[in-house]
Amino acid sequence: MCVWVAYAGKRDAAPVLWECGKRIEGLWSGYYTGIVTHDGEKLQLAKVAGHSRFWEEKYSLQEMHGTTGLWHSRTNSGGDHRKAHPFLGSNGQLALISQGCAGVFADRDPIHNQMMNRHLREGMSFPSASEPLGNKALTLENGKQVHCSDFVAQLIEKEFLRTGDHIGSLRYALTEYREEADCIVTFLDQPGRLYFVTTNQRIVAAKYADGIGLSITALAFGHHAPKTTELPVNSVGYIDADTLHSEKLSPLYDDINETLPDGCLKAVRDYLRTNGPSQLAHICDRAIKPLHTGKGMQCCAMSTYRALETLYFNGEIELIQQEKQNPMNGVTGIVYLIKLLD
Repeated sequence: MCVWVAYAGKRDAAPVLWECGKRIEGLWSGYYTGIVTHDGEKLQLAKVAGHSRFWEEKYSLQEMHGTTGLWHSRTNSGGDHRKAHPFLGSNGQLALISQGCAGVFADRDPIHNQMMNRHLREGMSFPSASEPLGNKALTLENGKQVHCSDFVAQLIEKEFLRTGDHIGSLRYALTEYREEADCIVTFLDQPGRLYFVTTNQRIVAAKYADGIGLSITALAFGHHAPKTTELPVNSVGYIDADTLHSEKLSPLYDDINETLPDGCLKAVRDYLRTNGPSQLAHICDRAIKPLHTGKGMQCCAMSTYRALETLYFNGEIELIQQEKQNPMNGVTGIVYLIKLLD
């Protein structure tokens, strides 16, 4: 799981993205940092392996021009900067960030691998291609391993170039390649508009006077944020300063169980009292998931973020920042530990 922020409006996007992203960097993420901005003519990309401090050592926000953009912080999942989000379409027509996991679709790995190899043989290229990192499902017949979100970006772009249909290309890609995930896309030909697609993951929209912000969590928008709205699961559409357009993504995801169980706040409080400061992923797996007992695809991350936001804005928890290094590849990230306040 990762965290992300997107913005489209009248202000320069990069400072807005940076301010919002720094608030949530380290929640289920913290090891890879990337931004893309859209200046109306081109997509500008800058990303690193490492948390935001390493990005600032290499790049400058003042050089990231444009009033539309995407920011992303990725988990401790291995690889170098090529495995960081955002991902650009190889033809420069879009940029994408994504958050989620294979989830219930993990058994489709061989099907997805076959898809990737077929498109590779047809000439598709992958900017994330690197030496294998041990994941056979993402290692292609040419010996290179790619990031699944890179493949989704290329799949969307290929379909868009064939049809010219923004929403149709998103629907096509996320029904061919199935994940428990959400994706946010900015298309080169539509500056000022953010496209989204989600199965059972969370997207929160914040309406500013001068634009729109999207994120996985309302914590990104701070204590004095405008009112936020959750976008529906199993949906595809777009949002800008004036419009929210949403359609059903696919009947393939009709089994999403949107029921958010009672008792989440108590479960988090009890877990933190017993286990002390903990990472959000551990809270989700050990305190929230056991409450999701229904059938169908669950919305555990949605429950977790809702509980986190309630406790945080109520002043019941604090976030303790730690810097940690991945011993496997030396990448240094930020991790937030969540502490219950007595």
